[in-house]
Amino acid sequence: MNSIYVLLAVVMLLAIAAIWGLRPSDQTSAWSQYTEAVYKAFPSQKGTLARGATDAQIDRLQAVIPHQLPPELIAALKLNNGGAGRHGDNTIFFGSQMLGVDGIIRDYQNWVLISREDPQDYADAYTSAPHDTIKPMYANSAWVPFGADGAGNNIGIDFDPGPNGRSGQIISFGADEIEKLKIADSYPEFLTLMQSLLTHPNTHASETRGFSLSDTYIVDALKELQPRK
Repeated sequence: MNSIYVLLAVVMLLAIAAIWGLRPSDQTSAWSQYTEAVYKAFPSQKGTLARGATDAQIDRLQAVIPHQLPPELIAALKLNNGGAGRHGDNTIFFGSQMLGVDGIIRDYQNWVLISREDPQDYADAYTSAPHDTIKPMYANSAWVPFGADGAGNNIGIDFDPGPNGRSGQIISFGADEIEKLKIADSYPEFLTLMQSLLTHPNTHASETRGFSLSDTYIVDALKELQPRK
């Protein structure tokens, strides 16, 4: 009998959640925690993200990307499929964009084409911080972008790391990234880092970036903050 009461209670809670448009995972997901912290610190960010991706859109993304994407990234996309602006514009990553499904596919396919055309003759020109965590390449088909600065640079997942890196690490790459940066060991760790930086003394509102760290591209700001190894 007790089990029946428990089941009824669960059904009632789910019904209430459905009425209010909530899902049980919303309050506990890393993405929800991050965006809620952003909205609290910078209320002007509310409404800048799009509604969640559909199952069909997620299926299309996973069909294009030949790597197992982190479940936390999939959960984030199901909550917010990039920006709410006409071109998906948003500044949720300290002035950089969260890419939606279409943006991830577009940028990923562009980098795949570049990686096939790039002879890698200038590999010696590229470095990474910390040392050898990222392969010295301009482009790599195993780098999957999920963030962008709108100027040819991305933040993404590295599935083909350097000898001192690990698969799934979060890195910077792009047109201006001669020195690439390992930002975090994983996507959840990246979100934790972003949330912690919201209280950094150099984080503030920005007319051009929404909000920023040291009023510059987040990767450049992180390069100044992170110890070199």
